[in-house]
Amino acid sequence: MKVLLIDNNNKVAESIKKDMEENKYEIDVAIDGRSGEKMAEDKSYDAVVLDSFLPGIDSFELCKKIKQTRNNARVLICSEFDSHEDKVLSYLSGADNYLTKSNSVNDLKSKIIHWVKKSSPIYDHSFSLI
Repeated sequence: MKVLLIDNNNKVAESIKKDMEENKYEIDVAIDGRSGEKMAEDKSYDAVVLDSFLPGIDSFELCKKIKQTRNNARVLICSEFDSHEDKVLSYLSGADNYLTKSNSVNDLKSKIIHWVKKSSPIYDHSFSLI
């Protein structure tokens, strides 16, 4: 399964990438919206994990573009805020799911890996964070 992670927090992105690669996922990382947009245009992904606040482009507009060009890609928008407005905007932009980031990177990683696994046509219930 091919995953694109677009998150401007490089430390968090690299940690998520490491865990996903250990769980046998092919993952590319973009640290800003414009490079993420280019990667999404150039390569086909099964799932896209998208931070809600990115430099270079509005995340909700990027979600719309990804869904228009790669409508079979599942998109998860992650946000540090648990606002009703952001959730509504996420779903209206075409996101398949919305996740509020917690203070724990391990919690975030486990939620993302779980969501990506559930998005897979072949859902394997086992995964490891260690």
